[in-house]
Amino acid sequence: MGEWKESQIKKDEFRTNFSLGGDIRKMESIPEDIEDAVKEIYEKTRLTTIGFDFIRDNNSDLYLLEITTAPQRDGFNSLHGFDALEIKLLKLLERDQLRTINYPVNFS
Repeated sequence: MGEWKESQIKKDEFRTNFSLGGDIRKMESIPEDIEDAVKEIYEKTRLTTIGFDFIRDNNSDLYLLEITTAPQRDGFNSLHGFDALEIKLLKLLERDQLRTINYPVNFS
């Protein structure tokens, strides 16, 4: 599990995406309520490449804004120094679980 916290791009911009110029930093630890929510969703879906966007309100209540099965990897890769999807694909190839791919694939 990898994580990061994004910060505001500009004062009048609500988006925090790394791809739009937002700043990211590694979290010291994952809050327990977020970790519990992620584990519960994983247990129900068994999705292994997934991204979550959480937000807290002024009362510190946690809200799940988005789940994506195709998260942007640039921020993760630059922060953690490796590409988790590439490692996952290489492990599948080693186990011969990726026998044929019949469509164009872009791994960039």
